[in-house]
Amino acid sequence: MPFSIIAAVLLTAAQAPAPSATKPAVDPEKKICKTIKEVGTRLGGTRECKTKEEWERIASEQQGKAQGNMGR
Repeated sequence: MPFSIIAAVLLTAAQAPAPSATKPAVDPEKKICKTIKEVGTRLGGTRECKTKEEWERIASEQQGKAQGNMGR
């Protein structure tokens, strides 16, 4: 009896459509908005909208600065 249940599950999984391996292309010009929290205030922060490339550049600059400060 348990073997037939396992076989049924395996057959069902084999017949299910496979998830798409390719992800849809992201528009490089699409703006991504983030809320930047301000230190020292309980009020909200500022909202900044930039492209994915700009956010990645900012993150790499901040990471470089942080690594530079670790040596001090």
